[in-house]
Amino acid sequence: MSCQKVVETLEAFDGLELYCESYTQPQAKGVIIAVHDYGEHSGLYRPVFERMAGDGYLVYTLDLRGHGKSPGDRAFIAAFDHYLDDLDLLLARVRDREAELAGNIFILGQGLGALIAARFGFTRKPRIRGLILCGLLTDLPLSRLERSLVRYSFHLFPHAPFADHSRAEWLGPIVDGPWRDDQLVFRGPLRLNTVREIIGACSELRSEAHQIPFALLSIVGRHMSSEAARLIDELYDLVMASDKNMLRYEKIDQHVLLHPERDQVVGDIIEWCDQQRILEPQAVVLEDDTDEDDSL
Repeated sequence: MSCQKVVETLEAFDGLELYCESYTQPQAKGVIIAVHDYGEHSGLYRPVFERMAGDGYLVYTLDLRGHGKSPGDRAFIAAFDHYLDDLDLLLARVRDREAELAGNIFILGQGLGALIAARFGFTRKPRIRGLILCGLLTDLPLSRLERSLVRYSFHLFPHAPFADHSRAEWLGPIVDGPWRDDQLVFRGPLRLNTVREIIGACSELRSEAHQIPFALLSIVGRHMSSEAARLIDELYDLVMASDKNMLRYEKIDQHVLLHPERDQVVGDIIEWCDQQRILEPQAVVLEDDTDEDDSL
């Protein structure tokens, strides 16, 4: 089924006009809100979004602040929660426009986008049907000395470049193949405050158990580091969800949605969303709520 691409902007809390795209079709059965990886932009995923729309899912996406066609300091993270605020506004737009599909909204993220989606879902607990985390970023492979450097130097030199191998090992973007000459892909160095904000967001994600009132799908590719896979497994075990699943692809790297063999991954995502739509949502009992109520 053919789909239509719509381009617009979304005004952020600080006045930035974020670039947004949506892929629509008249007979939709759900909505997928997608968040791209570090240094990338939403246009890289157009074939994925067209496939999802063709299978009945409206897709809403945006270029993260400082990425792609959105304004802002290039790939610089001033405060990680700004991403959550932007995603909150996009979700509100979707709820307003697609009221009939409000019960079947999914949030999908890749890499850093998965970290944003996870932090958003675990801390703000939005009313969605499911959360899809592809190649979730759970940490940066830094030594204790490098972490100390970031901790004590970021406030003096927040924009200073941080020389390490994290970009190549754990962060996007893919710069080979059809994306080699993409002018919207950021290829510059990580900067101190960006590193600090990513480390902090990852640490908070792993610091406690999470109880969420929606389903979780974790998609894991072949990682360059066994440590990354271990951290994802540990985080997965910490999550109590209405339903949760993990899919592993041994022949696909962590950039699962940009891999040449992504068709299987996208098909599995669509099948999982279809299954969640026909399931009755199961409430997750938050144990702490009872104690709090008793104390009032």
